[in-house]
Amino acid sequence: MLARACCKDCRGDVVGALCRVLPGKFSVVETEALAVEVGVMLAKELDIQKIIVESDSLSVVQSIAAKDLRGESGHIFQGICCFLEGFSSWQIRHLKRGYNRVAHELARYAKCNGISQVWSGMSPPVVKILIHMDCL
Repeated sequence: MLARACCKDCRGDVVGALCRVLPGKFSVVETEALAVEVGVMLAKELDIQKIIVESDSLSVVQSIAAKDLRGESGHIFQGICCFLEGFSSWQIRHLKRGYNRVAHELARYAKCNGISQVWSGMSPPVVKILIHMDCL
């Protein structure tokens, strides 16, 4: 399983990204929740104060927005909610899968290469064209 995240500034420029190979097997909801968690942690490491979290998993977005800590992924949602308290402001939004191409390409990169990677202060070369297209 894979987690992936991309942090952009208010102009749409990438300030950090990551793809991570997850050890073990996780449900789809757990995988999406872990992807949100690593994205929030990356934003914190990059010292970003105001964030908008986007995910194509409606159930994950709803659980985080409602701070619903029940179920198999409750412990992951609890961690995410704790991390989010450290930002000066945050929002979470649901995106349709078609608008989340960068995250999916990062996941594909990690899967094909079998490695975890972090990019700080730059766009990952593997998604540069997608990021440029998003800004248009």
